[in-house]
Amino acid sequence: MTPLRPSDLLFLPVLGDSGAETIALRYALAVLALACAALALRGRRGWLVLAAIAFVETALAFWAAALARPYGLFVDPDVTRRAAEVATARLPGEDGALSGEPRPRAAEVSLARAGVPADALIVLPTLLPLAVVPGIGLAIFLLWRRDEAAEAAALWLAFSTAEAAAARGEGFLPGLWAHPLASVGLLAVVVVVLASGRLPWPRLRAPAAVAGTLALALLPPAGSAPPFAQRALAAALEQGPWLLLGGYGLARGAPLPARCLALGGGLLYLAGPAAADSWAAPAALRLGLILAATRPLLALAERAARALVPARACARLQASPSRLGLAAVLLAAMPGGFVARWNPPALDPVADASRAPLSTNLMPGLHWLR
Repeated sequence: MTPLRPSDLLFLPVLGDSGAETIALRYALAVLALACAALALRGRRGWLVLAAIAFVETALAFWAAALARPYGLFVDPDVTRRAAEVATARLPGEDGALSGEPRPRAAEVSLARAGVPADALIVLPTLLPLAVVPGIGLAIFLLWRRDEAAEAAALWLAFSTAEAAAARGEGFLPGLWAHPLASVGLLAVVVVVLASGRLPWPRLRAPAAVAGTLALALLPPAGSAPPFAQRALAAALEQGPWLLLGGYGLARGAPLPARCLALGGGLLYLAGPAAADSWAAPAALRLGLILAATRPLLALAERAARALVPARACARLQASPSRLGLAAVLLAAMPGGFVARWNPPALDPVADASRAPLSTNLMPGLHWLR
């Protein structure tokens, strides 16, 4: 049994141990934010989505490589128990990791028994965010309405996490590692709900969107949710301008998928952990608000650009006021936004503890136990 380091599968060294590496990350994210603004200005919509994905993926890969062990291994009891069940899945008999207890019927255990390497399955939940985040961005780009799909995807990737929610441990990005199954479930819900708007049978679009949103209730709740009053206050205040712009967009007839995600996610979040996962539901709420807010935000940015920038300047830049307004929004917000200043070890004690490498004296003992 070899030490399990996420950085090995990312072909990176263990990062984040020095301030210089973190500073280099901030500069890299600033350059990518500038690239997003430049691509928005030039109207390169496909490249804008790829740059926004690279912006978030760079931060995710850096902080995943900063972990010296899989997230929560030998720190979080549930993560450690799952790792033990996977590591012992191919042993003879019907007992699980603990003698006298039956082997659980879990997907990861079945995969291990089918021959998938146990080490890869133990590290996989730590690397899932690198697939879930671009998956949601690409789903928006491919399935949302064509005239604003790229802009909506870029806005979601850049502003998916409210800073106040992250401080309380409920933000989308900080919760990815702690909710691996819920993150995959959220991706599936987003794909189903967005795809419902493309169904060739109009009568099935509303039932499919509602059913997809209600599937959030099937995700197992992880941890405890704050009291109802705190959840209501968070839903009302933490979304910031997205609540105002998204509410305006919903009132002006935003597409059905945005309405289902915003209203369904908000109601399930308010209902508490008995109704839906307390991390996935607010993430769906924020996604729905951003989708509904995209058109009003682009219209507002275009009006501001027309009022503040002379027509000659727009012609010199070879950009329309709408593209200039979007580029200004990205340039003003992304370099100093949550992703650029994100520091998981300071927000999550489990992530901080997972930066300590496994003792080399522990590995021979674990190998002997196996």
